[in-house]
Amino acid sequence: MTTWDKVLIAMILAAFAASFLLVRAVIGVADGPLVAVVKVDGVVQERLVLSKDVNLVVTSPAGSCRLTIEDGAARIVSADCPNNLCITQGPIDRAGELIVCLPHRVVVSVEGSLTDKIDAVVQ
Repeated sequence: MTTWDKVLIAMILAAFAASFLLVRAVIGVADGPLVAVVKVDGVVQERLVLSKDVNLVVTSPAGSCRLTIEDGAARIVSADCPNNLCITQGPIDRAGELIVCLPHRVVVSVEGSLTDKIDAVVQ
């Protein structure tokens, strides 16, 4: 291994570390409570704080589904769509996670701080 190979490896590692820190700094900017954002056809219908228990019926031109927030997690518990994939997606409780119901054009996403919980890889 030559000196230039070592310099190249050091530069690649430095670039990786700098990009990792930059991404963490940019993504981690959002602070505050976690919020479930409910959109129908791309239009925000509700913004619900995950720390409060809520039962909500989300209606769209194609039908309706029932969203429940309890124990800090949001999930769709019932829907009148044919495949019910939105129900099987399970609860969401971390920023960036989402539930999609394509037949109803409903998207439920979680927004807020990414540093609230440790993911399964770190545990």
